[in-house]
Amino acid sequence: MWTSVVPHLGILRDSAAARLLGAGWVSDAYFIAFRIPNMLRDLLAEGALSAAFVPAMTREHEHHGSEAAWKTGGHGIQFTAADHGALVLAGLAFSPQLVGLLAPWFFGAARTGGTLRQADAIMFPFLA
Repeated sequence: MWTSVVPHLGILRDSAAARLLGAGWVSDAYFIAFRIPNMLRDLLAEGALSAAFVPAMTREHEHHGSEAAWKTGGHGIQFTAADHGALVLAGLAFSPQLVGLLAPWFFGAARTGGTLRQADAIMFPFLA
């Protein structure tokens, strides 16, 4: 049942965003500001981290037992929290440069560039 419903949820999300934001520089600022931390989350949290974490914890469990596996998991979570926290701080500090790389056309007017930097500063903690 869910496989037939889930693809339609994206359409509903996009329709709601178009209705609320319209088609203009405000919606562009929102989508660009959301794309930056979401891209990093896709690369780090859902990509390499998952591919490395599960096998490491499984191997530790097989060789040293459950307690050692949970200890390894705790270290992994601590490292990930510190790493992602540092990335959020760096992203906030270098937000104008990141936006300039991904959307250089957006800084034609001071209003649009400032809005995009504000939206990016609000959404970047999403990565953590």
